[in-house]
Amino acid sequence: MPLVQQLYEKYKDKGVAVVTVNMGGSPAGIAQFMAEREYAFIALTDTQGSTGHDYGIQYVPTSFFIDKDGIIQDKVIGGFVNLAQIEGHLTKITQ
Repeated sequence: MPLVQQLYEKYKDKGVAVVTVNMGGSPAGIAQFMAEREYAFIALTDTQGSTGHDYGIQYVPTSFFIDKDGIIQDKVIGGFVNLAQIEGHLTKITQ
């Protein structure tokens, strides 16, 4: 999550939206988690599992890189070790 915050801060003024979806948490719990850590990006909750089902998510975390037209250009299963690794995938939707 700290890397997601770094990504958000670096790209928020460049037309890149950073959105996370929590699978199974409560909206209040997620809001508290975000506030305590001062995360500013959008965090949604999937309490019914419909988003996970619609996107075929089998493992968490799974990251999608969606272009400005709403088309998934890249999908990564697992976490990232640094910001540069995320940015490598981000270039597929920002060029």
